[in-house]
Parts: sequence; C-alpha cells; structure tokens
Amino acid sequence: MREALFIKKNKDRWQKDEAEPPTSPDEMASAFTQTVDDLAYAKTFYTNSKTTSYLNKLAARMYLDIYRNRKEESSRLKKFWMYELPLTIRKHHITLLFSFVLFTIFFLLGFSVSRQDIEVARNFFGSSYVDQTIENIEKGNPFGIYEGGIPCSAGWVL
Repeated sequence: MREALFIKKNKDRWQKDEAEPPTSPDEMASAFTQTVDDLAYAKTFYTNSKTTSYLNKLAARMYLDIYRNRKEESSRLKKFWMYELPLTIRKHHITLLFSFVLFTIFFLLGFSVSRQDIEVARNFFGSSYVDQTIENIEKGNPFGIYEGGIPCSAGWVL
C-alpha cells in the first residue's frame, strides 16, 4: 500500500487517539496495540518517513500514559535476592555444578602445567605478553598490561 493511502486510511484514528486519549483500560490497550501495529508497518515499508516518526512519538506517548502510574514493589531487590535467584539456581543447579566443576578442572590443569613449564604460557600468550606481565608484577601492578588497551595477536587494540 502506498504511504498516502496508508495515511488516509488511518489518519482519523491517529488524530482521535492523540486529541482524546481513551480513558478505559481496554480501549487504551486496543488503541495502543493498533498504533504499534501501524508503527511496525510504517517501519517496514516507510523507514525514514515522517509518518514513521509521528507514529513512534504517538506510540511512546501512549505507552507512557499506560505505565506512568504503575507502582513498583519497594522490596523488588529483596525479592530478587531472597526468592528469584535461589529458585533459578535450584532449577539449574546441575548445569551450574557441571560448569563449575569443568571450569575448576581446566583451571587447575592450566595452572599446574604453567607452573611446571613457563614455556606453555609463552606459547599460549606470546613471549612479549608474558615478559610485560612479569615486569608489571615486579612493579606492583599485575594488571597494568591492560591499562593501554586489549592485547591481541596483531598488537594493542584500544
């Protein structure tokens, strides 16, 4: 459908919703849904047009009208730490345990191999990285290597 026809077909409803916002929750939800549907259509077919911008502003205003007076629970953070997080951990405890055990095994393996032979770390990270890290440790700043950017195989990247 051409943009002019799309505007002509829906213009009256948009102006009505803008001038006289619905008062009942059901009407407000219906008007918001229709406006968002029109916005999606406009974003698909008329990406950079004024119609898309207008519908976006109208939908945003309607959204704020709907959720402006919504009360948040004052104990939301407490509820998260006391109930939601423990329940999520309990639900996925086998996966978390498996991940932790696997991480621990590979960490200990890497640690023990690098303690026995420093060349393993040099082969993995590169000699310049290991030398610079050792220098920073001696200066008392073990993470100093990361102050200038992120090291990669091609050099330093900010």
